[in-house]
Amino acid sequence: MRSTIFVRGAAAFRGDAKGLRPAILPPMLRRRTSPLTRAVAQVVGEIGERFGADLAHVPVVHGSEHGEIAVTVDLLHAALSPDGEVSPTRFHNSVHNTPIGYVSIACGNRAGHTTVAAGADTCAMAFLEAAARLSAGRGEVLVVVADEPVPPPLPRRGPAEVTAAAFLLAAAPAGESSRLEIVEGPAEGALPECAATAAYDLAGAARRAAPAACPLSARDPFAVDARDTTYFARLIFD
Repeated sequence: MRSTIFVRGAAAFRGDAKGLRPAILPPMLRRRTSPLTRAVAQVVGEIGERFGADLAHVPVVHGSEHGEIAVTVDLLHAALSPDGEVSPTRFHNSVHNTPIGYVSIACGNRAGHTTVAAGADTCAMAFLEAAARLSAGRGEVLVVVADEPVPPPLPRRGPAEVTAAAFLLAAAPAGESSRLEIVEGPAEGALPECAATAAYDLAGAARRAAPAACPLSARDPFAVDARDTTYFARLIFD
């Protein structure tokens, strides 16, 4: 399997997202958001500002292994407390596509978005979904992959810090875009810890304009044996 698309721009964030103030989120909307949602808004806003993406009209593919897992765990703690009171706002913010939903509202985007959760292959499936949309005639597609650490009492999963990456993709080259080939093949070398890390590493290579072969598949902590087949991306600068 091989699919070729073009990267027109990439943005990435990793760190403490609590203090982020993404410009694309109005203050009244932003104050209701989680760190994960703010990180997503931050990288999407950078794609709009630096690369001229039409954030009101570009369709979006959002990939996340766990979504708003910290909010969800907080809700479960609240539901199990003696009074059992659950915040309606927190419940509203616990759905898997919360981050890109807030971004779509802020940008007035009615082009629609798809949220993908495919475990260790979440990043790869987000890119393949985007490639399918581009092959169907979409001029551009925005891919956003983001996750946060999975909190206790659940087993530690995901990135060590809030991590998000965004990519403006197209079916044809334009300007200084790079060619990206999505390839399925035997696993080679160490795989990233999670889907968000895979996306972050790929964004770094794209921003450095450095030819690279980056895994799109991550380690699967539940797999008994090593993975035989993974997805990876070849970045080519012609």
